Amino acid sequence: MDERNHDNNRVGMPALSIRRFLLDKKNAVREQIWNYPPPIPACDQQFNYLLEQQDLLSQEIARLDAIIRDRQPADQGASIDDFVSTSKFIDNEAKRKLVGDQSS
Repeated sequence: MDERNHDNNRVGMPALSIRRFLLDKKNAVREQIWNYPPPIPACDQQFNYLLEQQDLLSQEIARLDAIIRDRQPADQGASIDDFVSTSKFIDNEAKRKLVGDQSS
C-alpha cells in the first residue's frame, strides 16, 4: 500500500508517520541483513534475529495498513492509539514524536 492510497483515503498524519517510522526500521534491518558478513558456523544467531525482526516489522506494517484501510475515520484515532501502545517497535520517545504526548 503506497502513501498516495493513504492520502486518498484521508488517513491522518499520525498513521502515515507511524507507517513511515516502521518502514524506516524495516529498511534499516534489511540494510543490516544485506551487509551481514558471510556465515560462520554456529554463529548465525544475530542474522536469524535480523530476519525475524524484518518479518515482525512486515506484520506490524500489515496490521497498521489494515487499521488504515478498514476503520471508519471516527474509530481510526482509537485504533491508531491502540496500535502504538501495543507495538513492540515503537518506544516511548517514538510515541511522543509520532502521536504527541496526550497526557497533558
